[in-house]
Amino acid sequence: MTLEQVSLAIQIVAALAVVGSLIFVGLQLRQSDRTLRANSLQSVLDGYRDRTFLPGITNDEVLDIYARGLNSMELLNENEKRRFWFILLNEFLHMQHVLKLRELKMIEAVDYDAWLSFTASLVKTPGGSTLWPTAKAIITPTVCDVIESYLEHNPHQPSFIALNPLFKSGRAIGSTG
Repeated sequence: MTLEQVSLAIQIVAALAVVGSLIFVGLQLRQSDRTLRANSLQSVLDGYRDRTFLPGITNDEVLDIYARGLNSMELLNENEKRRFWFILLNEFLHMQHVLKLRELKMIEAVDYDAWLSFTASLVKTPGGSTLWPTAKAIITPTVCDVIESYLEHNPHQPSFIALNPLFKSGRAIGSTG
């Protein structure tokens, strides 16, 4: 084997090594992207669980305020109205997080659509529609536009109460009579 042939063989091996390295890096990037997307969706789910779901199932008072507030602000005293306001504001701000993740292509359209539908269903409740004008003054215009556009294009979007009849209430949960 001549020196020229040895040099050519080394160049071929080096080229194959570079190609192999690029394939490996590509596979690692794809796996990293999948992991990042999964973590993004998990952050959406964890956020809702921690802010709304867990307090609702572990604290009868929070669940009661949430249910009555969705049905009518008139079913709440002044302090409960403020608590309900913060519960809903949290949901609207959570939608902002979901929107940003979707813009960055970190969550799938189906997940984004589900959260948008859920958020819009809250606005469609009597309590949600009462607080919506105030919420619009606080949350970003982008989120307001997305929710209002969704409702405009989906006029038959059911309210959270219609989707979850257990939350239909004309009185305090747990009260008798």
